Amino acid sequence: MKNLTEMDKVENYTPGLSIEEIQKRYSLDKVYKLASNENPLPPPEELVNILQSKIHTIHRYPAYMRPVVKAVSAYYQVETQHTLLGNGSSEFIDKLMQAYGSPRVSVLVSEKSFPLYTICAQSHRLNIYRASMKEGLKVHIQKMLSLLDRHKDIRLVFISNPNNPTGSYITHSELETLLFETKGKSVQIVLDEAYWGYVRAKDFPDSVSLMQKYPHLILLRSMSKVMGLAGLRAGVMLAHPTVVETVKKVLCPFNVNIISVEAILYCVSNRSFQEYLFHSKELVWNSLDYFYSELQKMNLPFYPSQGNFLLFSIGKPSAFSYLLKRGLILRSLNEPGLEHYLRMSVGLEQENKKAIELIREFITQT
Repeated sequence: MKNLTEMDKVENYTPGLSIEEIQKRYSLDKVYKLASNENPLPPPEELVNILQSKIHTIHRYPAYMRPVVKAVSAYYQVETQHTLLGNGSSEFIDKLMQAYGSPRVSVLVSEKSFPLYTICAQSHRLNIYRASMKEGLKVHIQKMLSLLDRHKDIRLVFISNPNNPTGSYITHSELETLLFETKGKSVQIVLDEAYWGYVRAKDFPDSVSLMQKYPHLILLRSMSKVMGLAGLRAGVMLAHPTVVETVKKVLCPFNVNIISVEAILYCVSNRSFQEYLFHSKELVWNSLDYFYSELQKMNLPFYPSQGNFLLFSIGKPSAFSYLLKRGLILRSLNEPGLEHYLRMSVGLEQENKKAIELIREFITQT
């Protein structure tokens, strides 16, 4: 009963509402989902054909991981012993806590960050410290260093960069400061770079070079975002070989399914896929600039983003339900201090325009 009581305290991860659910609930013909930071562009037809041709092999386990790991390693310019594939990069959040956690181990995260860090820490019975953010809803490296200095039980530090849901980022200099100050200590710095592919900032960390310089830096890269593989759950961990071997021990066998393996191989080794990546980035960058311009016209506060989403405030708690009833799904936030904020993902051009139209309608009529 004790374990059940402890698990009762674990928060549930709440995914974004589905289009079908909202259509049925409000009898709507058209619903726009800008809530889950998905890539709105469908996969290339060539990739679809490849995956369809592999359907007849799904009765077998994937048996050729080595060439895929080799291709992924070449893509990220690391040696194969630094690379581990996962069922989405989020799998590694959980598995790192399982591998390095114990009843006397604590985890350090930032406030207003990806909620899965807290959920996984709770599920593994790990204590959690939260560093407050600095101005601009940015991760505060000095606050983290202060907590690390005071609490010697911290073994894992998770940083979302760019940060979800605020869209802010830490710079190369800030990350290296954290790594230098923690060098030689019993702590792993986990940099969750799910939105790395959308970054425009020139001073964003060259994290791969830092990982090779500082063996306690662990990188997580998602293939769900700019590569558009959210429905297949594909991600990668780049880390020192000793970390890779440690995490391997807690991974389930065949954790990446045979269709995902084919998709990963295509994305990292097919030159024609570069065109898809270019259009994905271009869509996000143009859409964010459009959002900035339109929200400024409405005098609505927002935070510039390095991801494929935008955090903004209408200032009224009724906004989320108003927009939902009219077919616009955004992400409401329960984090303290963000109760009146909404996170809006980038969609296709017509979806973005409809979102702005409905937001303007809400402001005008309420």
